[in-house]
Amino acid sequence: MWAEDLWQVKSINEKGDHVQRTLCFPDVNASLKNEFKYAVWYQWNQGTWQRYHKRGQREVLYSLRYLGLWLQALEWKEHSFLEHSLEFWECSLRSWLVQTEQYTPRSSKRLMAATHTYKKYFTEDRRIYVFRTIYHTLMEAYDDRKPMEKDIWDLQTDAECRSIYRNLGTFSILLLSNNPGFARWRNTTWSTICLCTVPAIRRGN
Repeated sequence: MWAEDLWQVKSINEKGDHVQRTLCFPDVNASLKNEFKYAVWYQWNQGTWQRYHKRGQREVLYSLRYLGLWLQALEWKEHSFLEHSLEFWECSLRSWLVQTEQYTPRSSKRLMAATHTYKKYFTEDRRIYVFRTIYHTLMEAYDDRKPMEKDIWDLQTDAECRSIYRNLGTFSILLLSNNPGFARWRNTTWSTICLCTVPAIRRGN
């Protein structure tokens, strides 16, 4: 499978029928292509995209197609996406989408209970969100620290935390960095922090 640049993946069409769709990987250097393939494979089989509704998966496939066109158009020579920061790649992708007249940030509005008025929100182009997922997947793959030593814990995939907190997704220890007592925890084991802190966050403290 890894040698093929055309993958058949399960998806859904506009009518809601289950179909097989073809995912074509970009014609870029082998190192970037392999990282791209790994991130897609991981997300589609056990990551966030695997948990999406089929319609959401169809939108991801649409975004991946454009990510491939972007990578081909700029002919990157890098051997890894992690040679540059996420901000670097996002800037390049956003510029390419604008130049090709395809940049489509989304907007939504929400009724504010306090003022009874609508507040408008703007969110990034979906393709940038998809690339962020790819980049963070690669960061996780190259990070060889133990799960409890990382800054963000996946409480659903790590056995130690899953046995304690079954209904939580991810937990970022960086959320605590502004807490006045955070400095006192630097010599505390991660497992102890998990045991003591996550229940407080669940209660909203």
